[in-house]
Amino acid sequence: MLKIKDNIDLKELEKFGFKHQKLVYVKDVVRHCCNLKENKKIYIDEQSRIISIGIGLFNTDIELSVIYDLIQSGFVEKVEDK
Repeated sequence: MLKIKDNIDLKELEKFGFKHQKLVYVKDVVRHCCNLKENKKIYIDEQSRIISIGIGLFNTDIELSVIYDLIQSGFVEKVEDK
C-alpha cells in the first residue's frame, strides 16, 4: 500500500489539486471518451493516510500520474498490508 508520510502536512496536498472533505482529501479526475463521462476520485484518508483510487471504466493513467507526482515530491512511502 502507499500512504502519505507522517511528517507531511496534509494541507500540502492542496498544491496537487486535492480538496479537504470530512476525514479525507479527495482529487476529482474527470474523463470524456466517446459519449461517456467518468468522474473518478483519488482518496487519502486523514487518519491512516492511505492512498486509494475509485473504480471506473477507463484506465488509470491520470490517477497514476498524480500519485507519481506525490512520490517525486517525497510525500509517499510504501507500507505493508495489515
